[in-house]
Amino acid sequence: MAQVKALRLSNFKSIGADTQEIGFAPITLLFGPNSAGKSTVLQALVFAREAILHGNLDPDTTDLGGDWLDLGGFENVVHGRDLDVAIGLGVTLEVDASDLPDFTSEHEAESLEEFGFGQLEDLFVDLESIDIEMQIRWSADRARPYVEMYSCKLDGELTAVIRSTTDGRQVYIDEMPLLSHFFQDPLDFLDDDRSLYEILSESLSQSIVERSSRGMRDLAGGGRPYASFKIEELENLIDDEDLPRQEVLQTLLEELGHRSTRRAADLERRVRSLVTSSAGRSSVDQVAINLRNQDGALPSFISGLVFEDDAWSKIYEEGEMDASYERAVRLLLRRALDTAICGPLACFSSVLEGMNYIGPLRDLPPRQIEVPKTKTTSRWAKGLAAWELLPGMEPQSIDEINYWLGENCLGSGYQVHLQKFRELPNDSPIYELLDSDVINPRGLISLIEDLPEKTRVTLRDSENGLSVMPQDIGVGISQLFPVVVASVHFNDALVSIEQPELHVHPRLQTELADMFIRYALDSGNQFLLETHSEHLMLRLLRRVRDSMASGIPVIVSESVSMSESFDVDFDRSIAPEEDEDIEITSERAFPRITSGSETEAANMARRDYLYPEHLAVHYVEPAKKGTKFSRLRVSEDGDFLDEWPQGFFEERDDELF
Repeated sequence: MAQVKALRLSNFKSIGADTQEIGFAPITLLFGPNSAGKSTVLQALVFAREAILHGNLDPDTTDLGGDWLDLGGFENVVHGRDLDVAIGLGVTLEVDASDLPDFTSEHEAESLEEFGFGQLEDLFVDLESIDIEMQIRWSADRARPYVEMYSCKLDGELTAVIRSTTDGRQVYIDEMPLLSHFFQDPLDFLDDDRSLYEILSESLSQSIVERSSRGMRDLAGGGRPYASFKIEELENLIDDEDLPRQEVLQTLLEELGHRSTRRAADLERRVRSLVTSSAGRSSVDQVAINLRNQDGALPSFISGLVFEDDAWSKIYEEGEMDASYERAVRLLLRRALDTAICGPLACFSSVLEGMNYIGPLRDLPPRQIEVPKTKTTSRWAKGLAAWELLPGMEPQSIDEINYWLGENCLGSGYQVHLQKFRELPNDSPIYELLDSDVINPRGLISLIEDLPEKTRVTLRDSENGLSVMPQDIGVGISQLFPVVVASVHFNDALVSIEQPELHVHPRLQTELADMFIRYALDSGNQFLLETHSEHLMLRLLRRVRDSMASGIPVIVSESVSMSESFDVDFDRSIAPEEDEDIEITSERAFPRITSGSETEAANMARRDYLYPEHLAVHYVEPAKKGTKFSRLRVSEDGDFLDEWPQGFFEERDDELF
C-alpha cells in the first residue's frame, strides 16, 4: 500500500508563496502554538481528497469532515483570499509496482500477450517512489477554480507535464521527457529491442518529447501572462504556430494596452488586423498533444488519457511490420503512458480514499447505539463511527480494544461489553405458545430465532463489574475511546487525529504513544497527530532510545493473542541468561535484549522496531510570509538533533528552575 513520504504546499490557507514541505513517517507529529497553522496540513489533504475523488475544487462541507470540517470554498482556502495566485499541492509517495493500476482491459491484455509483451506491471517492477504536483487556480472566464497544471515523476525523474488554458478549451501534454529508466531501457520483448522512449519519439505526430513552450505555459497562467515579455518576444508569439492563435492574439491585445511605446502601438495595430482576419479560425489548434474528455489538467485515474485522433503517426514503415503487431505496440504505448501519468494519481487517490479524520472534540453516542444503514466517513470526525462499529465487530477486535483500555495499558478502568438480546413484542405468538397446555420446544425455539438479534453496547467497570452506558462515564474516556478504536480498526490507512490527548490524564497520554507505535509499525497505518502533548512525545523518544540500546531495537512479538492476560509491563526489561532462548511473553513488551541472541533479534522484521526515521516531528510557527514548518530530527539516542524554535517545551524548566 502506498504511503505518504512528503506533502508540499504553497498559497494554501496560512501558507504563502514559499513552498513548505512536510515530511511524513509512520508517526507524524505537528507541534506549535495555537492558530499557527497546524491544521493546514489536514485541511490540505481533505481539499485534495475532495478535488481528486469527487472533482470538487470549490468545497465547503466535506465528505471526510462533514459539517465539522467546512473548508468554505476555494476563495477561503487560497492564501490571502487572492484569486490571482495558484494553490500549489504536491506529494511524494513510497510505492511499489503493485500499487500502480493496470489500465488494460482483459481483451487488451490478451492482445499484448499474443505478441509476448507480458504484463505492464513488469515494466515498473522496481518502482520505489512517485511524485505529483498540481496547481489549482481561479478561472475568471468560468467563475470557478480549475487545475491548470499536473505533473508526475517516477523515482524522481519527470514523466510528463499536463496543462490547461484558463477557459478549459485546451488541455495538452506540454512536456513528456520520460526520463525514468522504465521508458529509457531497451525492451527485449520487442522485435527491434527499442525502448518505449524511442518508439514514442517517432510515433507521436508532434515532436513534444522534451518540448517546452514558454508562450503556452505563460498563457495558461492567467492574469497578465506576457507582462515580463520583451517586445521582440511578443512579436515572435504571433508567428508561433504551436500556440492557439485567437487566444494568443486576444491576450496580446490586453498586454499591449498596458504599454505606451511607439513600437507597442505599431504591434497593437498589427494584432488587431490579425484578429479581424482570423476571426473564423478555431482557437483550439494543435498544441503539443491535445487531450480530450478532461476538464482541466487533472487526468482521469480511472479511464486514463484520451488523445486526439491525429496524435499518432505510423510507428513502422510500410511492409516493415505486420499491421496487427503495430496496433499491439501502439496499445502498449498508450497503456504504458496511462500507467506512468495517471497511475501516480490513482495511488494518491487510494491513500486519500483510505484516509480518516478524528476531530478534537468527540461526541458521546445515543443510549441505543445502532449501526447506520448508510455509512459515511464523516461520522469519524466527531468519533461517533467508533461506537457504531462495535455491534458488528469481531470478538478478536473487541478483545484488542479491551486490552488497550485495560490496566496493563491505558488503565481506563472500563471494558467494552456487547450484550446480545432479542425483543419480544406484546403481540408475539410466543405468548400464546407459552400459555398453551402443550409446549412445543422446537416451535418455541424457531419463533425465538426468528426475532431480530440486537446488540447493546455497555462499558463494564473493571473494579465492581457493573455495566454503565457510555453517556455515564467521564469525559476523558469518551474522548479517548474513538482514538483507540480507530487505531485497532484500520489497516494501511492514513489516520489523522487532532489533539488525541484532549481531556486525558498525562499517564494515559504516554501509553497512547505505545499504541500508535504498535499500529503504525504492525498494521501499516500512518498517524498524523496534531498535538500539544509533551508526554506523548517523551514516550516516543524513549521508545527510540530503548530500541537503539546496545544496537538492539524494540521488539513487538506476534506470538501472543490479545485475549490472553499479560504479566509483562511496558517498562519491564528482559535480560535472559547467556544460554537461554529469548521468549517475549507480551505482545506489547519492549524488552532490552542483552544476551548472545542479539544477532538473531536484530535480524527480525525491521517494521517491528522504532527507529528515528519512523518519526516525523514538525514545529509549526507563523512567519511574515506565511506559516513555516520546521522538521526536528530525532537522534538514535532518543533526543532531538535540532533546537525547538521559540523554546517550545521549555516552559516546564522555567517553572521548575
